[in-house]
Amino acid sequence: MTELPDGLACKNKCEDRVTLINHIIDSNKQVLTAANVQIRSGTIFIIVLGILFCAFGFLPYAISGEKGALFLGAMGLVFLITGLLRLRKRAKYPEIK
Repeated sequence: MTELPDGLACKNKCEDRVTLINHIIDSNKQVLTAANVQIRSGTIFIIVLGILFCAFGFLPYAISGEKGALFLGAMGLVFLITGLLRLRKRAKYPEIK
């Protein structure tokens, strides 16, 4: 048996495999960190999109009574509620230590 930085391996038999597994685990830490950033930025994007759709949907209706734009407003509410629910849940991938 031989000792590696993050584990033990059979001497001259499994060292490369254990080294590869340790490298995969370290890479997954970076991937999960990047995924959590994407979740956060995606949530913010959905909220901003919801605000814009609400503005483009409900403002024309409020100003001129244009009912055709209400569809955009309804979509905006869906985006806004979805984004706020995601923000409230604080969805994210688990962190590997």
